[in-house]
Amino acid sequence: MKEKETDIKNQKLGEYFVDFLNKKELIKNCEIFGANIQSSWNKTLLANTLENKLLNEPQVLNMRIPLTEMLFLQKLVHAEGKLPIEDLFCIQYLEMRGLVKYQKNKDNKAYYSLSENFRKALDPIIDNLVKDVNLIEWDRKERLICGLTNLYGVLSQKDLYYKYLELSGEKISKPQFYDYILLRDRLHFGVKTFLKRKDIYFASEHIVYPQEILDQINKRKDLYQHKFTEKEVLETGIRFYIPKTQEAQSLINTLTKSGTTPYDIRVIIHSSWALIENEAPMSNILSLFSKKANVGSMDKINAFITQISEYLNSLPRWTLKGNSPKELFKEAHKPQNIFPQTPLNIDSITAASYSVKLTTRVGRNDLCPCGSGKKYKKCCGRDN
Repeated sequence: MKEKETDIKNQKLGEYFVDFLNKKELIKNCEIFGANIQSSWNKTLLANTLENKLLNEPQVLNMRIPLTEMLFLQKLVHAEGKLPIEDLFCIQYLEMRGLVKYQKNKDNKAYYSLSENFRKALDPIIDNLVKDVNLIEWDRKERLICGLTNLYGVLSQKDLYYKYLELSGEKISKPQFYDYILLRDRLHFGVKTFLKRKDIYFASEHIVYPQEILDQINKRKDLYQHKFTEKEVLETGIRFYIPKTQEAQSLINTLTKSGTTPYDIRVIIHSSWALIENEAPMSNILSLFSKKANVGSMDKINAFITQISEYLNSLPRWTLKGNSPKELFKEAHKPQNIFPQTPLNIDSITAASYSVKLTTRVGRNDLCPCGSGKKYKKCCGRDN
């Protein structure tokens, strides 16, 4: 996909489709939004047909785009089609489908923009679209499904289906449930699927090597799956999950006092969660914190490292079947491969001393588990 450095506000939507999307992507977008086409058409004809469909029936967006992104689209429409980016976690699917454009101005400040003809088509209807009861209900379903995969890491299709039924209280057949996953962008792209020994498995979007994590889960015959409440699952189902534990909040407070920006705090807390779930070395996680937090003296450094350990040990782990090391330690009165809880001498900090016993490691060219879409070496691992 090659973009021209043109302000999308000055382009018609169809013109931007031609610039941004390849023919295969255009055909796919036409199919999912219900535009009648022929695969033999050229890009311009496909783009114009898709443009006409979205300008005349913008309500079809609700059939694919998640509520959070429709709410962002509402803000963009009310901002006259141009909105500074304060949070890079806000959208993914609108940009991916060529409906909005990510740009930078002369001052290198990022913003999203919207074609003017598309903005005018959305203006009289967007407020009603985000209030649609079906969209709101779909959001709840998406968060339940994504929350389950984020908390357990990997689930068989049978296990995911019955856990969903138990939490949702919904009566839905297995084929309907699996079709739903394919029809919503949040689930189609946000839940990974793979086949192992003729069984289908669903995995978190943040997982790097799902089959190896599944192998580790299956080895823990000594553990029962932790049972989560509906509230816990819904909270974890948002795209960039920030853990709600007491230890997480304590760490957030420390980062705030150190002068770390709210955006950087979200990046650090979310990314460290994703890294520890993928069993990345502690040294990788420490590097996220060290460059952001100005903790000062040796005593403060030791206290800060202790806080990081306590935060990580409070998190449900995929390889522990949703149990946290803190819970297992409390139940068994003995360590369960958890990180040290006592202050550490800064001179002893090495990659080896903080490493987890790994079966999987995040490679430099793997997609970063934080969910940014970038390679690990260009995201959370750029300083390693």
